[in-house]
Amino acid sequence: MINALETGKLNGAGIDVTIEEPLNKESALWTTPNLLITPHVGGTYNDVMKTWRDVALDNLRLYQEGAELRNIVDKKSGY
Repeated sequence: MINALETGKLNGAGIDVTIEEPLNKESALWTTPNLLITPHVGGTYNDVMKTWRDVALDNLRLYQEGAELRNIVDKKSGY
């Protein structure tokens, strides 16, 4: 996947789970272009889709305003 993203065979990817969790701070995944890494949040509950939608829409608004996004991956912590 890293090679495919770096060479442009793959335009982008998003991952929620890695073999090692938390992901090692030296992992090449952190610097791979066009790769979105989310914290391991694959669990579900009744309104999970609404919550995800609300966070995504809020982050879009914050991004457009140049403000800090919600739920940013903390690379120092590894997740």
